[in-house]
Order: sequence, then C-alpha cells, then structure tokens
Amino acid sequence: MNDRYNSYEKVYDSDAEELSDPDGLLMTQRNAVKRNSTRGLHLLTHLTAVLTGIILCFLALKWESHHFQRTCTDAKLRRSSVVPEELSRYSETVRYNGTLDFPSIYRGTWEEVDAAWIDVVNIGFLDLDVTDEDIKELGEDPETLARFPEKDGGGYVMTIEYTHQLHCLDLLRRVNPWNYPEYLKSADATNNEGDHKHTDKMFRTHVDHCTEMLRQILMCHADTTPIFEQWVSVRSHPWPNFNTVHQCRNFNAIHKWSQAHVKSVEVEWPERPAASKALAVPP
Repeated sequence: MNDRYNSYEKVYDSDAEELSDPDGLLMTQRNAVKRNSTRGLHLLTHLTAVLTGIILCFLALKWESHHFQRTCTDAKLRRSSVVPEELSRYSETVRYNGTLDFPSIYRGTWEEVDAAWIDVVNIGFLDLDVTDEDIKELGEDPETLARFPEKDGGGYVMTIEYTHQLHCLDLLRRVNPWNYPEYLKSADATNNEGDHKHTDKMFRTHVDHCTEMLRQILMCHADTTPIFEQWVSVRSHPWPNFNTVHQCRNFNAIHKWSQAHVKSVEVEWPERPAASKALAVPP
C-alpha cells in the first residue's frame, strides 16, 4: 500500500460489512473524513485555548508589575521629570534578615551606628532642574514654594522623601531610653533657634509626628507577604520566620543619585520675601 493511506484509522472487524458494497465504502470514506475534520477542530480549539491562557497570563503579570510600581507615595512624582523613572522600579530581589539578634550596622548605640544613620539621613538640599510645569504635575502651586536666592544658585528648596522617613525612624531610635537615656537633654532635642524651637511640647509633637508619618507609610505599602511559623528544636512553640523575600527598589542607587544632586554650595534656610505668596498655616 502507498504511504498516503497510513493517515487513516485502523479498520476493525465490525466495519467489514460497510466495505462489502460501494455504498458502504462511500460511507466509510465519509466517516473517515468526518473523524479527521473533527480531530482537527478539537486540536484547533485546544491550541486557541492555550494561546488565550498564555496571553491572559502575560497581560495579568504586566498589569501586576505596572500596578505594583505605581504606589501611593510616588505616582505623581514618577509622572514628572524630577526623578529618573528607573529609580522607582522594584528591580531588586531581597530576603529580609529578620533574625532577632541580627547584628545590623543600624542597631546599637556606638559611634559607627550613629554615623551609618547620619549617612542616610543628612543628605541636604537637592539641586535639580525643576520647572513650574513639573511642580504643577506634582499638584503644587509654584507661587507658594520657597526658592533659594540667586546668590545660592536659585532653584526650589527641596529634599527627598526617604531621608525624612529615615530621619523619623532615627528620632524614635534616639528617644528610646534603652538606647540614649540622656538624649532628651541633649542639644539635638533642645534646639531653640528660629522656627524650629524644640520646647518640651514641640519635641513631643515632633516625636508624635514621626510616629504618625511612619504609620501612614507602612499602611500605604501594606505588606501582604505571608509569614510562616516554624518548629525550632530549642522551643516548644513555633517561631515566626521573618526572613521573607521581597521585590525592592535599589536603595544604594537612589542614595547615590541623591548625593550626586545635592547643592554644591553650602546654603542656609532662605528668608521669606515680603511680597511672596504664602500659606496661612503650615501644611
């Protein structure tokens, strides 16, 4: 037999009668064609379903990635040209070290620890080419924003959010009586210069402000990573494993970018011009 017949299905004894006359043979050929057509239709349907599933998965992952990056703190910021968009991407896979006594450089009370905190907190004023259109995209009124005088290079008076957030955490670290029992009496806590007078009431307000800011930040980024409890041989009850994996921004890249864009000249807080448009109360 020719090879072209090999594509047909095997004929069983029960089909013999159909092959004994022309009508039966014709019917058998029609059935074979019908079976092949049905099989092709099923295959096409299956492939269509698989391809549809792949496309839907791709779109879902792309939406999730896009949605994850548009967090509540920086959606407007990333739409502006103030900060490079690549710094807002969650490009780093990081496993937290949640071990109870993990010896981090940010733990403890010695001078090296204070220096580590100062490095990530005290950035200074940024020197960025920000236009009025950038300011409007961020939802601000350019007329009420402070600017440096031309002798200091001009430009808007601005810092970057993460340094304020880390400052707040550092403040709570310092007011912890187990860490710095004398901190409340120190010069840092009793500064009485200018508009930032740290009276006892004002300092308490400052600490409460920092606590509240960190609460808002944590709730804004409410982490849904599961924390599992594990058995430990030296304990009778389970122990939580806080060493969880996360997608993070590249903090080192962000910090280096910030340091590279600090004003090159040492400046002080500018005085408000008499004719400037101003808010009635602090925001």
